[in-house]
Amino acid sequence: MKDCQVHIEGLCIETSFIYDFTSHGELFPIDYVSIEAKEDNKDANNSIQIDSNRKDKLHLLTTNQLSDITLATLSNSLVICMDENQAVSESSFVIEGEIYSTEIGSTTSLQRVKAASVAMIVYLEGELTTLKNSLLSEDKNIAFGENNSFAKQVFESFLKGDVVRYKLGVNYMSTLGLASLIEKRMDSTSVFLTVDSKEYATVEEDNFLLEGKLEHFHKNKKYELRIMYGDGREESFREMTAFVASESFSVSVPLTLGANYIDCTLVEDGIEISDSKHTHIVFYKQTSNQPKEIIMWAEQYVNAETTKTVERIESLIQTAKDAGITAFALDVKGCEGYAAYRKSTLTNVKYMTETTNPKKAFQMEIDFLEEFVKAAHASGLRVYASFNFFVEGNIASNDFAIDLPNTHPDWAEVLHVPEDQGELKSVLETKRNCMLCYVNPANKEVQDFELLRVKELLDNYEVDGVIMDRTRYDNQYADFSEVTRIQFVEYLKSKGKELVHWPKDIYSFDAEQKMIFGPLYLDWLTFRSSIIQGFARRLRGIVDEYAKNQKRPIALAAYVGSWFDLYYQNGVNWGSKDFRYNERLNFPVSKLYTEDYSKTSYVDYIDFLMIGCYYGTSEMIEKYTTIGNIVTNHKVPMMASMSLPDLNTEELLKIGTKACIDFSDGTMIFDLCYTDWNMLRPALKEALTK
Repeated sequence: MKDCQVHIEGLCIETSFIYDFTSHGELFPIDYVSIEAKEDNKDANNSIQIDSNRKDKLHLLTTNQLSDITLATLSNSLVICMDENQAVSESSFVIEGEIYSTEIGSTTSLQRVKAASVAMIVYLEGELTTLKNSLLSEDKNIAFGENNSFAKQVFESFLKGDVVRYKLGVNYMSTLGLASLIEKRMDSTSVFLTVDSKEYATVEEDNFLLEGKLEHFHKNKKYELRIMYGDGREESFREMTAFVASESFSVSVPLTLGANYIDCTLVEDGIEISDSKHTHIVFYKQTSNQPKEIIMWAEQYVNAETTKTVERIESLIQTAKDAGITAFALDVKGCEGYAAYRKSTLTNVKYMTETTNPKKAFQMEIDFLEEFVKAAHASGLRVYASFNFFVEGNIASNDFAIDLPNTHPDWAEVLHVPEDQGELKSVLETKRNCMLCYVNPANKEVQDFELLRVKELLDNYEVDGVIMDRTRYDNQYADFSEVTRIQFVEYLKSKGKELVHWPKDIYSFDAEQKMIFGPLYLDWLTFRSSIIQGFARRLRGIVDEYAKNQKRPIALAAYVGSWFDLYYQNGVNWGSKDFRYNERLNFPVSKLYTEDYSKTSYVDYIDFLMIGCYYGTSEMIEKYTTIGNIVTNHKVPMMASMSLPDLNTEELLKIGTKACIDFSDGTMIFDLCYTDWNMLRPALKEALTK
């Protein structure tokens, strides 16, 4: 019996996740992938053979392999199926030649497994009678048994409807791309080009080194690398050819300042191997001698105990300064809406100690912001005031600083989600599970109220700047209020277009709750981005007015997620107006990046930008920092922000800190509550030492 599996280094499957709370899902490495079996690789039942005697391994099969699969091959396994949209379609168990659905009241079949685009398999161990009986009795708690804890973890991590992502190294792949990769890697007769150089890189040199090797190199053939390179404009691309005399190669490619796109294709005996192309995206930035800002972020409630007295604040600031921190970002308006300052002279918003959530309740006699600014400035540190602008309460804990459900229910976002079966419902009423109460950015009353909060803060506290946090829509399903509809109609008129069917002209859902885009979907995305830009413009005007009147600099900054390719869902264009999309970036909605969309950028209204590079590897941090550098075109200082829970060992923290600081203009550290100063201090020192 031949082993019909291959391991592809760096291939993972990523779980679904909620963008509001994290930037990535959990990664499960794929141990083995299958191939289209040759006849002598099949058993008497014509089934592909898979080594099932490997504990806690993930096996992955794609469409071609699934067509040959049998129950005998799958015996004693958990099978999780994904459809063409990368959504989990079903989970099942195969035990003793029978297949069982994990969904109560449902049955399944081998044919349904064969119909999947991708199937992930975990083989089970030990005695399975108890597991089988729990499936037959439709017990909600499936009895995996102690020998199958990994299978249980996989089952609980990939639930029906979850959208997963396939990942190779730092890049995400489509289902077709995954199948193509597997097929190519298993063809032992054809040469295969492997490039070891980073696929995304930010550099301070005027050249980029392409290094790699040729697998299945044939000495009797002639190999060349055909390299196209340019800044994204078609007229900028140049071609160079490099002869490859052995299995390994190294080629230097010249760069220009800014974005660079490099395509490398293998040529064998004068014939280009079309599917061998590798693309590298490189941002070449000038070396700067300017000191880099190191900002420590402090969320509101989780840091209450460490900052509740003047003495604790002063001690914290001294510790931070000694470690290399140059500024603090303080959460002065949390998600519940409470103020971290006592002088709410224009809004009368409650102080944060008045939370109604007993899990967050604490006592503090001082005016937190006043004392923090005083102590920080005495030590030469800056303080930026962060506002969760378009969130006014926690629905899950029923904690609202301004009692929005009773006083301003019309401020809440109105959603168009599949759970509400075509009805447009407020976030306060929807069947969708919503934790935070986002308010409508297009509602002028909402904007006016949020700007009052900024005014009362600048009236009473000498902060060094204001940070826009959650200055966005909650997700792609908002906002469908009448206020927004009227504004959208006016927006369309200015473009010579008309809204005929609301909300169907934007999107609707089919019987399987799949989103169907309408003719005005892209206009809708651009319109929403213009709303957020308009708020940033108003806020910039207020900040500048106070700076002029108080005769001191006051900065305006923003925090956003680093995933620019998906941030359109939140109505934010944090790219530069000069950014021009290139197909090599492979963003999912490539048609969005028009001249009209570029005009909705708010970069011109801010002084610096923090992007959440909340990843656990240098490669992922560099990828998203590089994309950030390209889309902002270095129009404003951009800081890659790091998440301490993702960098939870000394080595990871050193690697992550160095990556953020090397590839961007500084870093923001999230969050104070996770900080181990004995780990952070040497990490910052090493990263800041040239």
